[in-house]
Amino acid sequence: MEIKQLEYFVQIVDCGTFSAAAQKSYITQSALSKIIKKLELELGTDLLYSQGKNTVPTDTGKILYFQAKKILHECNVTKNKIEELKGNPSGPLRITVSGPWNRMARVYHMITDFIQIYPDIVLTVSRMDSNVYREQLAIGAADIAIVCGVHPDDHQFDCFSLIKSHYYLILPKEHPLTEKKLIEWEDILDLPLVLFTPTFQLYHTVTENFHRLGASPKIRMTSDQPDLLLHVAAKNHWCTIWGDPLLENDRMQYDMASIPMNIPNDFTLLRRKESYASQAERVFMKFVKSNWKQYKDS
Repeated sequence: MEIKQLEYFVQIVDCGTFSAAAQKSYITQSALSKIIKKLELELGTDLLYSQGKNTVPTDTGKILYFQAKKILHECNVTKNKIEELKGNPSGPLRITVSGPWNRMARVYHMITDFIQIYPDIVLTVSRMDSNVYREQLAIGAADIAIVCGVHPDDHQFDCFSLIKSHYYLILPKEHPLTEKKLIEWEDILDLPLVLFTPTFQLYHTVTENFHRLGASPKIRMTSDQPDLLLHVAAKNHWCTIWGDPLLENDRMQYDMASIPMNIPNDFTLLRRKESYASQAERVFMKFVKSNWKQYKDS
């Protein structure tokens, strides 16, 4: 059994088909099939089978998949430790991000500068819903998460606060609540709301605060698309809740206003506590802590 065989096998399970895995691995599908067939002959058991258009692992294939993930992780740890001894900042770094555009723009500027300074560190940056970061960090699918709205019970992560702000109620400019300087939860108990989906921490923040007051939010629609939320809210004279105020162009286009709410939110960088930090991860963390203020203030 070879490491490369395990890498190809894991790739097939993750991609769901031989063709997708072959394309991602830059080899032909027939070559990939021969590699897996050789592995099955060596182990004396079938590892994969077809289920509709997908390829899924057998019971023994599932065992191999989880063990192979552990083996490949340890191989990466070993490789990173060797690279550290060579004194050359390199290796992969996986970051998941989620947050309002005006905050993410600062993160993207910082990442652009980082990869120019450290060209041998290869970043994979995935934009995901804010409530997904726990699973991604816990299973080792991401090294770092940068999210808006961190759950207060996330003690299993090391946190570095980037920006402290408030949630904002987005509502029609002619709405009576626009006269208020700060919105309380009691002010919106009867308002029709369009919210981000439950995969966002903001959804749970809203529902938990409503339940604390013995009420349920009047949710008319959920979506993971901010443009759609804003469009629907504007057309129906409903309200939505965001992690940041509207940008000037959106305020003018949709004739909506942004009023801060009485609950803060934190734009935060997180990593799993007590997990091995690769050289690439440590270099990135040091870069962020040393330089974030200039990006924050820009």
